[in-house]
Amino acid sequence: DWEVIKLPMFHEGKAACPIGREQGEPLCPERYDKDACVSIRAAVTRETWAALYQQGPLPIGAGRLYKTYDASRNRSDRVRIVPSLPLHLSLDFNINPGMHGLIGQYDDRGSVDVFTAVHEFHGPRMDVEHLMMEFEAWIRAAGGWQWPELHVFGDASGSAEWAGTSESCYQIVFRRLAAMKIPYRRRVPRANPGVRDSIDAFNDALLDPADQVHYVHHPRCVRLGVDLAKLRSDEDGLIDKSERSMSHASDAERYRVHYLRPLAARIELPAGRFGVTV
Repeated sequence: DWEVIKLPMFHEGKAACPIGREQGEPLCPERYDKDACVSIRAAVTRETWAALYQQGPLPIGAGRLYKTYDASRNRSDRVRIVPSLPLHLSLDFNINPGMHGLIGQYDDRGSVDVFTAVHEFHGPRMDVEHLMMEFEAWIRAAGGWQWPELHVFGDASGSAEWAGTSESCYQIVFRRLAAMKIPYRRRVPRANPGVRDSIDAFNDALLDPADQVHYVHHPRCVRLGVDLAKLRSDEDGLIDKSERSMSHASDAERYRVHYLRPLAARIELPAGRFGVTV
């Protein structure tokens, strides 16, 4: 229902290389052959691959946090919801500027490996109850519930009791889903992932070292698009939170991406070979 974006696995062309090899070819085939390089590239960040395995460090992206984001490849109005896949709801809990929620899916059927985001919920000082009202209205507008189940992702801090009520934010979410008779699955870890780990996972989904795109959002996800295009890193390479209106939409999505596609857990790095004679 959407076009999977695939770019060449290795850089094409016959441009001259100062060390006598094509881009993407092994630097030291005696230690890491081409098959090993394919595995390594799937397991490390884009920056690590370029610097350590290609001797071509990438620029730091002028301080952009999501430096692999490019609207020309990560944003598309062709993105559609697929009825046969679980629907995803990603959440970030905050009072000021207000709750953020995003609707999307993850297609991992066969060789497909693509996240989508198609709609976002936000309003000034929006609380959990009002966000769930907006979600219910969206379901009605879509023609009613039609997916196998709903998977809920988000900030682990939402498990704490909310001020002024004995319920946690997630208890409010699940109470509303039960009232709507929507089958759901909670996919929230006990604690949030490391910030750097989740940023790396999101950058890898936006564009991996093999130039493959695994994340596409619809233009109507305006706040998410602004975050991905403009959010900057702080001096430690983490999230610059100085602009209060930013980071919350992308936070909701980086929790989801890291939960389903953590970078370090996907492939074990192959060991290099030493003492090989050629």
